[in-house]
Amino acid sequence: MKNGLIIAICGESGAGKSTTTGILKDAGFGAYSLSGFLREEAEAKYGTPTREQVQDHARAMQRDHGNAYYAQKLLENTDLLDQERAVVDGMRNLEEVALLRETADARGTTLVLLALVLDQHQRFDRVQGRGRTGDPGDKALFFRDDSRANGSEGGFQNNQSLVAAADICVENSGDVAALGAKLKDLIDDVSTAVIEKATSA
Repeated sequence: MKNGLIIAICGESGAGKSTTTGILKDAGFGAYSLSGFLREEAEAKYGTPTREQVQDHARAMQRDHGNAYYAQKLLENTDLLDQERAVVDGMRNLEEVALLRETADARGTTLVLLALVLDQHQRFDRVQGRGRTGDPGDKALFFRDDSRANGSEGGFQNNQSLVAAADICVENSGDVAALGAKLKDLIDDVSTAVIEKATSA
């Protein structure tokens, strides 16, 4: 949609991606998930997959279809580009961002990459508290999976590269209310920039 806005979210496990998506959805954004396609496939293959199994399945798809595979699935199977405002959860690599940004630009839509950052130990504590099936209960396993998610075994998922390339970084060290306040300010600023961009075009 011309003059539309897509906020694409990246960050490591436990940084608050799903919570942020929920907050933006409540604020009127259409909500979409790259990880949703991946998790559906992994669940069909493994039943209740661990984080490692999800990562392994993602790498297999990357080998067969390229790094932007799930971004392409999102574009082909959703109405993302018809939304005035949308949020996409679960970016995994720079190729996914590039494809979505290029496609959005062609439609007059602005894509903003938002990174959520939080200390590794705090993220582990949050993951233990959320009770999601498949999350590692051992800190050493969690840290190992973090390493894989940062590109130690290939480029399909590289959270560090995404965070480094992000347009905006939000430190999510507070509670949900604090995160919501930060996101409100962010939405206001980004929406204003999009309007100014459209006006000057």
